[in-house]
Amino acid sequence: ADVIPTDLKIPHIGWNALHLNKPDCPIFKYLKEGDHVYFVYSFYGANCVVIVLADPEIYNGWVEDGALALGNMMNAAHALGVDSCWIHRAKEEFETAEGKALLAKWGVERDLVGVGHLILGYGEGEKPVAAPRKENYIYRV
Repeated sequence: ADVIPTDLKIPHIGWNALHLNKPDCPIFKYLKEGDHVYFVYSFYGANCVVIVLADPEIYNGWVEDGALALGNMMNAAHALGVDSCWIHRAKEEFETAEGKALLAKWGVERDLVGVGHLILGYGEGEKPVAAPRKENYIYRV
């Protein structure tokens, strides 16, 4: 796998023109040089980004269902030894004209709303140890 050089400036959150260093890479199948894409610094170095979209016309609990889908994927990733992070910027991203155009390029033809991004990969260093649980915090009745 390619490693992103540490001397590169991490992009800000927002839209920027794309410069393709490896235009033949399959991830760029629907993109071309100069396309505007949404950069979020938290995606920096992620091996994979999953985008959860929902149709608010089908069910009123779309936010909750999307959140559950993201949470379940995070639990599954952890069980497989994969690190994950939920980035809560998809709604704003796909409300813009650029975001809608990107969905259209990907073949998403319905009017869907972004719920969240889930980045997956392998973190560096030791895994943090869970903090001790609070006593008398959960009451079973």
